[in-house]
Formats: sequence, C-alpha cells, structure tokens
Amino acid sequence: MSPCWSDEESSDDTSSDESPSAGMDVDTTTAPLGTSGAAVGAITDVDNTSAVAGQEGLGDINVKDELMKAFNASKKTFKGTYATLQKYETMPNPLLDIDGLGVFGMPLSAAESQRLRSRCNPAAFGKGERTVLDPSVRDTFELDASCVRFLNPAWEVWLREAMQSACNELGLAGRSPRHELYKLLVYEVGSHFHLHQDTEKAPGMFATVVIVLPSQHEGGSVHVQHGRQRKTLQSSGQGLLTTTVMAWYTDVFHEVKPVTGGYRVALTYNLMHDPSMPDIPRAPADDGVFDQIQEALQLWHVKELLGQKRPKRLIHALSHHYSEVNLSFSHLKGPDATLVSLLRDAASMHGFYVALGHLSYTEKGYGNDNGPPSDSEEEEEDPGMCEVTKTRLTLQLKSGFNGADIGRDKKISNKSKKNDDLMMDDEYWDRQEPDDTEYEGYMGNGAGSLEYFYHRTVVAIWPLSHNASLISSAGGRDFIISELEHCTSTEPSPVELSYIPIALTAGTSDVSCLIAGLAIRWKDRQMWLNALKACKGDRNIAVLGTSRVLTALEVFGFAGIQEALDLVVSNTMSTKSRLDFVNALEKDNVHRSDVARIPAKWFDDKRRYILASLRYPQDEDVAAMVNTVVAFPDGIAILRDTLLPQLVALHLLYDWWFEFVSQLQAWVESQGTFSGWKGPVFNAAKTTFSQAVQHAPSNQARFKLLADLEGLWVSYEDAQTWVLETRKSAVHDLCQPAPGDAALLMTFVRTEPHYLETVLIPTLARMQYVEEFWLDLLEQLRSYSEEANQLLPSQWDQQVSDLLRIPLSRARAKTTSNSEAFRLIERFYAICDSLDPMIVMLCEQKRDVLRSMKRPKEDDIPLLLDVLKLDQEFALSQFSSRLGAFRLDLALWSGFVHGVRARAADWTQSSWTQEQIQRLLTLLVTEAVSTIPLPIANALTTGVAQPVKSLFTVTVQALLTLCAETDNIAVCSSVFRKVFAASSSADTVKSHILPLVPVVIAFAKGRGLTIEQNPFDKFFRETIRLYVTLILGKRPSPADSERWRKSLCSTCLCYDCKAVNALIVSPQQEIMWASGQKRRKHVEREINTKKGLKISTSSGGYPHKLVVTKLVHEYDPVSLWTEKAKAGAAFLKTFGEDDILQRLYASAPGRLSILMDCLRGNASPSSLGGSEYAEQATITSVLATPLTATDSAPAGTSSVPRKRPPPLPNPEDVIEISD
Repeated sequence: MSPCWSDEESSDDTSSDESPSAGMDVDTTTAPLGTSGAAVGAITDVDNTSAVAGQEGLGDINVKDELMKAFNASKKTFKGTYATLQKYETMPNPLLDIDGLGVFGMPLSAAESQRLRSRCNPAAFGKGERTVLDPSVRDTFELDASCVRFLNPAWEVWLREAMQSACNELGLAGRSPRHELYKLLVYEVGSHFHLHQDTEKAPGMFATVVIVLPSQHEGGSVHVQHGRQRKTLQSSGQGLLTTTVMAWYTDVFHEVKPVTGGYRVALTYNLMHDPSMPDIPRAPADDGVFDQIQEALQLWHVKELLGQKRPKRLIHALSHHYSEVNLSFSHLKGPDATLVSLLRDAASMHGFYVALGHLSYTEKGYGNDNGPPSDSEEEEEDPGMCEVTKTRLTLQLKSGFNGADIGRDKKISNKSKKNDDLMMDDEYWDRQEPDDTEYEGYMGNGAGSLEYFYHRTVVAIWPLSHNASLISSAGGRDFIISELEHCTSTEPSPVELSYIPIALTAGTSDVSCLIAGLAIRWKDRQMWLNALKACKGDRNIAVLGTSRVLTALEVFGFAGIQEALDLVVSNTMSTKSRLDFVNALEKDNVHRSDVARIPAKWFDDKRRYILASLRYPQDEDVAAMVNTVVAFPDGIAILRDTLLPQLVALHLLYDWWFEFVSQLQAWVESQGTFSGWKGPVFNAAKTTFSQAVQHAPSNQARFKLLADLEGLWVSYEDAQTWVLETRKSAVHDLCQPAPGDAALLMTFVRTEPHYLETVLIPTLARMQYVEEFWLDLLEQLRSYSEEANQLLPSQWDQQVSDLLRIPLSRARAKTTSNSEAFRLIERFYAICDSLDPMIVMLCEQKRDVLRSMKRPKEDDIPLLLDVLKLDQEFALSQFSSRLGAFRLDLALWSGFVHGVRARAADWTQSSWTQEQIQRLLTLLVTEAVSTIPLPIANALTTGVAQPVKSLFTVTVQALLTLCAETDNIAVCSSVFRKVFAASSSADTVKSHILPLVPVVIAFAKGRGLTIEQNPFDKFFRETIRLYVTLILGKRPSPADSERWRKSLCSTCLCYDCKAVNALIVSPQQEIMWASGQKRRKHVEREINTKKGLKISTSSGGYPHKLVVTKLVHEYDPVSLWTEKAKAGAAFLKTFGEDDILQRLYASAPGRLSILMDCLRGNASPSSLGGSEYAEQATITSVLATPLTATDSAPAGTSSVPRKRPPPLPNPEDVIEISD
C-alpha cells in the first residue's frame, strides 16, 4: 500500500491510502425496459392495478436490475473525464510580479527559475491530523498566493478561457465555477511528490487546476488514477513557449514524478462551486436515460401497489468520493452530477425520495505474513489479506441539500441475499482497492491482525410511502425537525407531510409549536390538534401558548377547535393559567369574525367550572380567584358553597389563607361591595390559623402570628375574640425557647404575677439548653432584680441556679474539648458576678469538667491546672492516673509538669504545701515514665542510617530530665527499667542502648552526680552485661572456624571441585587455582553463592587462575569474636580509668573479675548472672502511701538521694585493665 500524502500542489491536504473505485462492474447488455414500460403504461390509476396484476412477466422483472441499467447508461452519456491536459502554444505574458524579486518574463530561464526558487519555502504536506516536512515524500518549494501578482490584464482574459475549457473537459460544460490562485510551486532536479489526493482547501472546492509555465525542464510528469483508470499528464519535452494546463477532481489520486533536468514552475488553482449556479442542464442525449429511470421508478411504484416483491430502498455507489463539507447535490462532479440530476427529476415526478450518504466497509482478518525478513531479504510492504474473519458495513444517510446527517450511522448487511438494498453483487468489494489499511505486524508465532477500510459516497432512493419508516428507523428525527424548521412552503409536499408524524414523536414544546405553525400556514386543523396533544398542550396551555391558540381560532374557527379549548380549560393544572386563558379568549372576542367568535355563555360556564374544579392553588392563583369570584352576581354563594369547601379540603397553608383574606380585604376596600364574606372565610381558615400558631417554630414567631392575625381581622369581632383567647393560652404554653425569646418572656415576668416561679421555671426545666437564650434571660433577670418595683420572688437566683444546673451539665457533656467546656461556663461568670448561688453552681461545673475531662490538648493545660488548684483531693489521688489513661505524648506531660512548677508559688499562697506540690510532681513524672512509649526502630531491618541522636535516645533523655527537674532522681531507675524492657536483642543493644551510654554519663555529670551512684551504676552494669551476653557471646574454638571453612566448599564431587575444596579448608586466606576457562567457570558456578567468599580471575600467565579470597574478618567465628572482644575492652574505657570501673562494680562483688574473664574468653557470659532489673523495684516509700492535705513532712527534707561515701573495693575486683 502506498502511504497517504496531501495534494500535489498544496501543503495542508488530507491523506488517503489508495484510489477508490470508479463505480460498479455491472453488465449493461441485458434487454431494455420495453416490457416493464408497456406494463407500467397500462396503469392509469390505483383502482386499475388489478388489471395489471395478471399481465405476464411483470412479477419477474427486477426493479434493481432495471434501475442499474439506466444508471450505467447515464455514465455512458457523460462526456467528461476525471482528469485532463491541454497545451497552449501561445499565451499572453502574465508579467509575473513576485514580492521582493520584481517582474519575471516568459519563458523562465534557469537563472530566473533559480532566483524564484530562493524566494520559496520547503513545501509541507498533511499526514493524518499533522502537517509535516519530509523531503522523502514531498521535495518541492512553494510560495503563497499573497506574494504573487499578474500585471498584464490580458492574462486574466486568457485564464478565464483556459478555466472554462478545463471545465468542459471535466464534464461541466455550461457552468462557470469560481477559481482562485492557491500556490506557486518550483520543482528543481529531484523534486517529486508521492501518490496522494487533494483536499477541499476552500468551501465548495471540487477540482484542482495546475498551469505549468513555459520553462526548459525534463521529467516531472503527473500520473493520475481514478478507480481502475490511469493517465499520464506530461508537461516536459515541449517548446519553450508552450503552457500546459492540467485539471482533475479532488478525489483523484495523482503523483508527481521526479524532475530530471531544469526547473518546473507551476501555478495551482482551486476550482469552487458557485452556490448560485443552477443544476447541470440535461443534454438532449440524456432523454433516453431519463425515460429509462422513469420506467424503472414506475415499475417500482406498480409493484408496491400490487403488493409484489420490490426493494424498500436502493443504494448506488457514485463514481467520486466527497468529503463531509462538499457532500450535497450542488457539489457533485461529472457523471455523478448528471446521474443524480436525472434521478431527482424522475423521483419528484413519481413520489420518491433521493438522499446521499457515506458507505463504510471494513474487513478484518490476518495478514499473509511468514515473519520478518532475513538479513539478505528486503523488507516488504504490508502483506495481503490471508483470510477475512469479520466484516462490517455501515451507512450514514445525508441530506442532498445541506449534507446534514439523516439519523445515525447504521449497520447493514453486506450480502445481497440478506440485503436487497445494495446495487452491488457479493464480489463487489473483492474487486476494490482499500482506501486505508491497518496492520499490527508479525506477532512472533504468526501474522498479526490486518484491517481493510473502504469508503464510498452513495445515492439512495426510496418511495415516499416509506419515507417516515426509513428515516425513523435510522434515528433521523432530528434531521426531519431541521428540514421542517427550514420549510417555507405554503402548500405541504408529500415529503413534508410524511415528516410530521415522526417529528411529533419528540413530544417537546418547541417541535409542537413548529408543527402548529406549519398547520396554520397549511390550514390543516387535524395537524394542529395533533401538535397540541403531542406536547400535552391540551393539559397545560403554557406549553403551546395562548397566542398560537388565538391564531388557530382565527384560522379554524371556534367550532373547529372548541374541543381543544375545552380540554385546555379542563386539564391545565394552574388555576391562574386557566382563568387567564379564558380571559385572553374573551378579550377582543366581539371583534372576531363570525366563525371565530366564541359565545358569551361559554366564558361564564368555564369560569364557574374552574372555580368548581380547583387543583391545589398556589400563591399566584389568589388574585385571579378573588377577581373571578367577586365578579359573579352570586359571588357570595359561589364562595360559600363552591370555593371554600374545596379550600378546606385541600388543607392549604397559613400563608395562602393569609394572602387570600388580604386580597379579599383589599378588593372590598376599593370596591365597597361583597358584604357577608368574613364569617364564612374566617370559619374556613380558623383551623389552619390555629395549627400555624400551635406549630410556630419559636415563641416570637407564635406571638407575631397572633399580632398579624389581629391586624388582619381588625374589623371582625369574632376573630378578635379568638386571637385574645389564643394569646392567653400561648403565654402559659411556651415552646422551646430560641435566641431572642428572652425579651418576650420578660414582658410576661413583668406583667404576670408569679409568672417566673409558676410558669417559666417549670417550663424551662422541660426544655433543651439554648446558650444564647439563657445568657440573655439571666442578664435581663439580674437587671430587673435591681429595679425598685420588681416582682421577683426573694430566692429567685437560687431557683434559677438550680434550674440551670441540669441543662448546663447536659450542654457541657456535648462539648468536644475541655477548652470548649470551660468557655461554656466562663460566659456566665460576667453576668452572675453578684449572684452567689450562681457562682457556687458554676464552680461546681468547672470542677466536674476537671473530673470528667476529655483528652487534653496543649491549650487545655492552663485551664485544667487553674481548676486543679481548687481540687487538692482529686489532684493527689486521681489526676495523674486519669492523664495516664489518655496515653499522652511527652510534650503534654512536660506541659503539665512545667505548669505545676510555674504555679508552685501561687499554689502555696492558698492551701497547698511544698510537700504536696512535690508529691503531685512525683506522681506526674512517675505516670509519664510509665505510659510514654519508647520508640524502638531496628536500624538493621529498616536499612535507614540512624541520626546522631535517635528518637529513642531523645525520649529517654527527656524523661531523665523530667526526673531531675522535679527532684525525682530515684524515678530514673524506672526509666532505665523501661529501656531494658524494650531492648532484648543484640540489634537493639547496638542501635539503642550503647548510644545511650555517653548521654547518661553526660546527664549525670551535668547535674553533679557520679556514674557509680545509684541508679546510674546499675544502668551501666546492665548495659555491660547485655553487651557481653548478647553481642560478644562465648568464645568460639578453632573447630568452629574449621566448620565455617568447610561450609564454603562445593557439594559437587568432581575432581576440580574436590581440588578447590581442599584449598578452601586450608588456613590460607587467599588461594589460587589454575585451569582452563570451562573448568574454571564450572567451579565458579558451584561456589559463587557461598557467603564468605570473594571470587575473581587472575589473567596473568596461562592458564588463568581462579582467585578465591576467604572473608575471614567478616565471617570467621574466631576472628569475629576477637574483634568484638577488642571493641568490648574499648567500650569499658568510655567509663573512665580503672578505679572508676572498680567503684562502678563495688556494689556487685565479684562481677568485674568475671567480666574480664569473659572478655579474655576464659569464662562463659552466663556466669555474669541475670539482670539486676529482674526483681520488682520499689520507688521511694513516699509513693507507697498517698499524702493528704493534712500530712506534713519534716521541713527541709527532699526525695533526692544524698551522696554517700563509696564502699571499699573488694580485693578480688582489684584488677588491671589498662593494657
């Protein structure tokens, strides 16, 4: 397959792969249509079809075959060609003027052509969606038309004549399309352009014209192909004064062969349809073809009348392929234009519909591919189709007038036995070349998927009797609606009438209004009624609109659409719309014609009917209903007996009734009539008014409703009495208080004796807590209590305090943080500063917040400690354990400890002693040490380098600091016990405990303590013990090293492996074994996976040597232990000189001597005994018994252990370790 390139003379055309077929290969030598013509001619009307039914031979005549004969005859009558070449020996000198270069004369010399080429740019081409430059495909130079001018007026005269001559050759005699210059092209030696198609570069473009200017050149011929037809258009080898004019349709494939000498200079023009051009005139020679087409269509019509076998539609492929932009009747080319013009004329005479379309056929299978070529073979193009596994044929119908889609792309059958629509045989596609190909390539074990794509432009024809079903089945309703929108006819055509039922299935108001407008223009009453029902306009007048109904009334008369008017009034839901519709019809009714005038009784009857058949009135219906009912002479009776019973039954809302009464009031005040309406209306609305007051969302809203109703019924005594009684009931039956209700309730407190204690307090005790309401109420009560004539009871503050306690506790329980709970209580302090019972209750609330505290945050610490100061019992008995239950982090614990220390001076000014404060600090630090987790991260498993100070070390150091800052050095023992409980392996000892040693040493020295002092001595001894037992271990024997060396040997029993194994088990650290490559590789493979060996090859000498190095220091047990023992001795040096180490072990007699034997390998690590932290340690006795507020300690005592003289060293522990 050839690649897809853009057009020969341009840079922005769309590609195709191969040339399309020129049409159908159909035998045209069959008998003419004489038989069918005679049979058809015998029919003069529908009723005479029975006379023809018995005619011999009519049932055997095939409509498709007869029409195909006519189509082939049409192609033969077409005198044009798909491509043409004309030469002109003389032409006027165009005086070619180029921007920047000046004027060029003719013929063009080589020097002038070269100078012109220097002004041009390399020409690009379109490939798919991209525009690319590729000289291997197109090697040409171009200049835009805007840079080219012709100074000789005679050139334009000659150009028009040349264009007309080219059009005549293309079969467009009698037509004068527009032309425009597109590009100037220069071809030098080697310039070429591969096979491609032109695209429509301008609206209406259908052909390309190329004018090769006179110049000396060789080569550059144009090879064109259309279907199976081929031509060569040659411009070289002619006189220097000869001008060559070439022309072809845009869908013709063409290729420019390389120029072999000189310069080829060409002007490219676009030929475009003029929208104002008439259809192609039919020559007299076409009359015979026209008669054949008529006879075939008549035969089709007769077979349909007789119920004989005939096609539902026929689809015929055109000779040319057209783009989406240029697919219309007016843009057809050559034989296609002639054929479709004849077909349309005949179709319009015999009741047929003609459309255009795109037919797409896809074949899918696998390629005939035997695999990639060998090095000596050349790579071939895509293989042919080996076997077709799947096919797909789709048709997209198009309007011939504007190219609009008729429905959707629809799949159809490709087999003539299943699909009689296609005017092609089953082998048609086998004779065609694909327009595009997709091949996924050889897949290793077979050929890949191969797809062929074919695209054909078709003309389709079917009887108008099938128009609705065919277009509807294709989903073409939108197309039909679009066609009707552009309809301007005053009389409907059969095609337009067939569109109406399909369009109405849309059911939308826009389409129905469109059809209603056409029905009025065509004076079709039934069509108008159908349009009204299709959009449910008979149920809602707003859909179609009153103005369209009034127009229909004038056209069809009252009798013609009375039924529709009755349905509109009966079915429309909106009362206002129904009444407005009747009023609109009544307006100007007297000025209508006699046919359109509506009887006056109809209006009166419809208004009464509307008031008697209410749906659910809305607010906008009120005014229309009032204006209608008051206009009747018997309006009061209609209101009382017809309207109000319906309104009560509909359970309308308060706002609607209020508006209804307001509208009646306003109308009566302005007109002064309609007396007697208040009683019936109030009695009907009273239930709704009562329910609205009862269910008001707040007390304010309830009393506002009563005030509004009092103003509404100001002149009706019964209503005023009801309002007064309802207000009294509401005063004693309060609803849930809301913000802003306090002022309202205080009016009752001021005016109703004993209202506070008998009504308000019992009511509020049942209600939910609303903070803003309570704050406002307390402020107003306190302010009122200071007035001289206040009516509050003497113990009102205690009563209110007792009332507020429970709802405030409930509200506090709903808070999400301690800070929020404290803020809730604090807001009342400013209001109640002078109300002692309230202050006592609020203090109790704050204490309850402390005792039931939520998980504290950093902002909570100051608030909790301020309350803790007042609750010493809780502080010394439960506070620390409550904090421990939250598993707080180190920062929060530090915050509490530092907060207590910062407040110590203030606390001692109240009821706290120094000893109690110290006791609290000890409890906090002890709980913190107990609950804060130590973050253990194994560096050997995480693979992450540990920082200078790990999080583990930082946490331990912080805990020790808390102990020291609070004079709780003894609690450090608990920290150390926690450290060793978290470190039970050699890895954790290395990564966490050993780095902790210098930190603890620095910590002790920084606080004036010695490392041999308890609890530090115990920590260091346990650290040394863990090093010896978990890291150093028992000293290995030489036999252990020998076993390690044997583990490095190969399990292979061949001679070479045995020889190398003997070298490996020897004491030598590095061994060398010489052998050939194959034998070396074998041995290397056998021992390559052994850890502890490093393998390399020495290339010095022959044969090469296998070098095996035993990694003794990394894997040999004896060597490893020796290195660890040295590291252990160095570790002991970190504690100081020998005397310090002896004092460190003074409280553990004999252990130092055992330790040294372990480091020398003379003792087992187990001889050091177990952990000194194994026993349950006790913290200072001060923690055993809680210290109450009445307990006291001797003045000046402290829990910090005093320094004591070090004990005398044990004689057996006096050893020398300096060496």
